[in-house]
Amino acid sequence: MFIYDISTKRTENISSPVSTNYCWSPDGKKIIYAKRNSPQTIHHSTVFDLYEYNVKSQEENRLTTNLRAYSPSYSPSGKMICFVVNKDGTLNLEIADANGKNNDPITAFNNGEQVYNPKFSRDGKKIIFDFSYEDSRKLAEIDIETGKISYLLDDPGVDYRNPFYSKDGKKLYFSSNRTGIFNIYSMNLESKEVKQLTNVLGGAFMPSVDTSGNLVYSLYTAEGYKIALLRNYTERDTAIVASYQRPDPLIKKYAAIDTLKAGSDFDWLKLKNYNDRNITKFETKPYKSQFTSLSFVPVLRFDTYKRQDQYSFFEAIKPGVYFFSNEVLNRFSIFGGASINIEGERDLFLQFSYDNGFPFFKDFFTKTLKFNPRFSLDGYNVTRKSQGSFVAGADTINVGITYDLLSFDFGMAFNIINFNHQLRLGYSFNNYSYIADPFALPSGITTRASRETYFRANDIGLQYQYDFTYPDKNSDINPVGRNISVLFDYEMSDINPTLTVNEDGSYTTEYEANNLFKIYGFLSQGFGFFDNKHSLTLKLSGATIFGPPVESFYDYYASGLPGMKGYPFYSIGGGRMVFGNLTYRFPLISKIDTRVSPMYLDKLYLSFYGDYGNAWNGSDFNIREFKSDVGAQLRLQAFSFYVFPTSFFFDAAYGFNKFSDYYQGQPITYGQEWNFYFGMLFGFDL
Repeated sequence: MFIYDISTKRTENISSPVSTNYCWSPDGKKIIYAKRNSPQTIHHSTVFDLYEYNVKSQEENRLTTNLRAYSPSYSPSGKMICFVVNKDGTLNLEIADANGKNNDPITAFNNGEQVYNPKFSRDGKKIIFDFSYEDSRKLAEIDIETGKISYLLDDPGVDYRNPFYSKDGKKLYFSSNRTGIFNIYSMNLESKEVKQLTNVLGGAFMPSVDTSGNLVYSLYTAEGYKIALLRNYTERDTAIVASYQRPDPLIKKYAAIDTLKAGSDFDWLKLKNYNDRNITKFETKPYKSQFTSLSFVPVLRFDTYKRQDQYSFFEAIKPGVYFFSNEVLNRFSIFGGASINIEGERDLFLQFSYDNGFPFFKDFFTKTLKFNPRFSLDGYNVTRKSQGSFVAGADTINVGITYDLLSFDFGMAFNIINFNHQLRLGYSFNNYSYIADPFALPSGITTRASRETYFRANDIGLQYQYDFTYPDKNSDINPVGRNISVLFDYEMSDINPTLTVNEDGSYTTEYEANNLFKIYGFLSQGFGFFDNKHSLTLKLSGATIFGPPVESFYDYYASGLPGMKGYPFYSIGGGRMVFGNLTYRFPLISKIDTRVSPMYLDKLYLSFYGDYGNAWNGSDFNIREFKSDVGAQLRLQAFSFYVFPTSFFFDAAYGFNKFSDYYQGQPITYGQEWNFYFGMLFGFDL
C-alpha cells in the first residue's frame, strides 16, 4: 500500500502485502485495510486480517486475528467498520467497532454468494455493496437493523461495481460495463438519473470523488493498471456519449453447437443454460490424504567431471530417471532419481518431506503448544571411478579406485516470529569409502579387492534463516531485499584410517577423531533504485572451524561460482573464510517479449561486481594476503512452454592477485586470468 501526495508527487510505502479495498477514516488521520499475515499453522496457510495505519505516527495496528476479513470501510462517524468475511467460498458482510471488536454478521449467505466493496450510507444505517451470484455483479443495499436487502442497480447482462457515496450523500458513483467497457458513472439517489463521467477504451474502476469535484479512479491500459486523476469532471447524458457496436456474447461459429452430436466433448446446451442456484448438496466427510500418481521422467545427463584424458564421450553420457508424487495438500511429497553410465558410476537420491504437524501426539503439539514443524529426510549415494597409486617397496602400482559416498540428512524446520524467520534443526550422517580393485605385486602375489571407509561423520546443526524479498515483477531476476543465514554445526567425525597389527596377527583400523564446532554466516542486502529496476547488493559471507587447524578435507572455500568468481573453486580454502561482494545490476532489455520455441524470452539484465576476501588456517590471518576480483554477468529470464521458469547466466571474472599452491607436490598458479561460467537454472540463486 502506498500514499501518493498529489502536490509533491511523492510516493510513500505504507505496508505489504495488502489486498482489496482500503478506507480513510472520516477525519483523514487513519487508513484501514486488509493485510496478509502468516500464522503458525500446519500447512502455513496465510490469512487476511484488518489493520489500521496512523498517518501521523506512521504506526500500524492489527485489529483482528484469523478472521479472513477483506475490504474494510469506516462508518461516517468513524466509530464502526464494515467488512467482508470469507468462509468456504462464500462471502458475507460483518460490522464491528472501529477497533475490530464486537464483530456482528449482518448477512447469512451460504451457497457461494459473493460480496465486495461494502460502504456505509451517509446516515450510517445502511451498507451498499457489490453482489454476485451468477454472471455479473449488481449493486445491493442492506438495512443494518432489519437485514432487508434491496437492489439499486440490477440490469440483466450488465455489471455494476465499486460504489462510492458523494460527501453530501446525494449521489452514488460506480463502475459499469453498460457500453461493453467499464466506465465511471454517477446516479442521483433521489431522481435515479444516471450520468457518465468517463469514456475510456481500456476500463475505469474504483471511483473516488473529493469535495472540489476531482475524480480519481483505476484506469486499465495496454501497460496495466494506472491511477487516473480527472479534475473538474463533467457529467454527460449516457444517451449521447460515444458508443460502439457490442460483440455477440457467443461466437457465431459455435453459437449453434448444443449437443454432443457436433463432435464436442461438452454438452454446450447444458453449459449455456447452467443454473447457479441449482447446485447439488454434497455430504461433508473428513479429509483423507489423496496422492497424485507416481510420475516418471526420463533424464539424460552429460557429466564431464573427469579430466579430458580420463574419460571418453560415451562415459560422460549418463541416462536416468526421476520420479515424484505429492499429496494434493502438499502434506507429503517424494522425489527421487537414479542415473548411471557405462562405467557403472551411479547417482542416486531420494527426498521425502512431511508437512502435517507432529506424526504423533498431534493434538498436544499442534493445539496446545502450537508447534507445527516440517520434517524432511533425504538420502544420497554417489560413486566415481578413478586411479590410485600404491607403493610396494621400490615399485608404484596403479590401482583402480571406486569412491562410494553415502549421505543421509534429517531436518525439522519451523517458523518463528513470522513467516520470514525460520529455524531448522538437522542431523546428517556421512560415510565415504573407496573400493580398491585387485592387483598383483611384482613378486607375483595377488591382492584381492578391498573396501575401506576413509571418512565417517555424524553432524548436528541448527540453522536460522531470514528471507524477505521485496515483491516486484523483477524480484526473480533482480531481487531487492534482505537474506540472512547462520548455521551452527557440531561434527563428530573419523578420518584417515590406519592399520595396526595386533599380537595375534589380526588387524585393527584406527581413525583420527575430530569433534569440531563450526559456524557459517551469510548476509545479502539489496537496495532498489529507479522503481527497483536497478539494484545495488552487498553480500557478506564468513565461516570458521573453532580450535586448532585441521586438515584441508574440512576446508571452507571462498572462491568459485558461489564466491569469488575470479578464482577457481579449490584455489582459496581454509578452516576460516570471509569474503564480500558488491554488485550493481540494471536492465539491458526490460521486455524482450519474444518466443524462440519452446522458450519465451522475457528480460535481460547486466551486472558489474567486485569481490574481496580470503581463506586461511588457524591464526595465519594476514590482511595483505586477501584477494580481489572484478567481473560482469549477463542474466536472461525466460520461460519454457510459457510455464516453467528457465534462467540463464554467463559470467566473466578476472582475479587481480597471482599466487601459487601445491597439489601432489606440483605447484599450481592462480590469478591474473579470466574465469568464465555458464548456467541454466530455474532461478538465480547464485
